[in-house]
Amino acid sequence: MIFLNSIFKLEESTIENLLRAIVIILLSSVKFVAGPTVVYFNEKYDFSFLKTNFYTITGGMLGVAIILYLSPFIMKLWYWLKHLIHEFMHPRDYYFSEPTVDTNHPVEVHYNYVQNKKQKKLFTPRNRRIIRVWKKYGLWGVAWLTPILLSIPVGTFIMTRLERKKKKIVFKLLIAIVVWSFTLTSLFELLHVRMIPEILP
Repeated sequence: MIFLNSIFKLEESTIENLLRAIVIILLSSVKFVAGPTVVYFNEKYDFSFLKTNFYTITGGMLGVAIILYLSPFIMKLWYWLKHLIHEFMHPRDYYFSEPTVDTNHPVEVHYNYVQNKKQKKLFTPRNRRIIRVWKKYGLWGVAWLTPILLSIPVGTFIMTRLERKKKKIVFKLLIAIVVWSFTLTSLFELLHVRMIPEILP
C-alpha cells in the first residue's frame, strides 16, 4: 500500500508540474512578461532557472509561430465574425438601398458613395510610437519591444506587415525572446524579487 501511494503521489505531482508548465507556456505565448513573473510570484511554480527559461522561450516562440503562420486565416475569421455581428446587430444598416424597378427596358443603375460615420483612427499615439521605432531602429527595434511592451501577438503581427520574409521575423524575435527571458529571470534571481515593479527604482 505504501508503494502504491507513493506511485500515485508521484503521478499526481508529475501531472501538476505538467499543467503548471503548460500554463507558463500559454501565458508566455501571449503576454511574455507574465511567464517568469508568475513563476517567481507563485510559490507553487517551483521551477529551476533553466526550466523557467525553457518554458517562457517555448511559449514565446509558440505565440510567434501561431501569429506568423495563421495570421491570414485569423484575419479572415475576424472580418467574417465582424461582418456577421454587424449584420446581426444592424440588419438594415446598409450603405446602398436595394434598387427597385418594374420595367421591361434596360435600366442603368447609379450608386452614390456615402462616408462611413465611424472611421477608425489609423495614427493613434501608440501607432505613431511604433512607426517611429521602426523608422529609427527597423525590425530589430520592434523585435526588442515585442516581448516587453507590445506582447507577442501584436508585435509579431506588426512585423508581418513590415517584413515579408518569415525567417527574418522568426530569427529576430527568437533572439529578442531569449535575451529578455534570461534577463528577466536573472534579475528575479539576483535581486530576490517576485514582480517587475519591484525591480524598478
